[in-house]
Amino acid sequence: MVHTGRRKREGNTVKSIGWLVLLMSLVSCADFGERSGDGSGWALFRLADSSLTVYELRSVPLEKIALQKRPLITAADLTAYSWSTHSFTGRSRLDSVFSALLLLRGHSRGLPFMVAVDGQPVYLGSFWFAYSSIADPGCPYIMLPPVPPYRIQASPVGEIPDPRGDARVSEALSRAGILRP
Repeated sequence: MVHTGRRKREGNTVKSIGWLVLLMSLVSCADFGERSGDGSGWALFRLADSSLTVYELRSVPLEKIALQKRPLITAADLTAYSWSTHSFTGRSRLDSVFSALLLLRGHSRGLPFMVAVDGQPVYLGSFWFAYSSIADPGCPYIMLPPVPPYRIQASPVGEIPDPRGDARVSEALSRAGILRP
């Protein structure tokens, strides 16, 4: 009887690990359901190499940073973007994207992303985990777990330039009909 209970627990553990591996495979591919849009206009991409951090990329020209082929979030996923606060609301798919990112359990240096307009990189940012022991991501960031409305926040260090106000971003969001003052 002892062996039967032990085998059952081991079997459940193996099943749990199997499900976890499957889930992590799906999440690491960053394909969180049907995507809206192809990345033209405003889009937020994950990097092709998920092991890189924004700290390692500070001196790399944006054009040299490889992105995933498909955007993680596009303007079509958003319902409104407030320019004054850089906060945004989105369709239900957006909640799924952020939930899946939380499952990645990234390291304390965050998960980098690139904001692009019409396929051209505009600025580097990071999904930042609330449990990070590092206070400053050194770039714009989205805190995980996020609370709607979602927000791309500026780096808390004042001497780091804030690229969120780039005119290409506001023009793309305006074209998409979601830009608010």
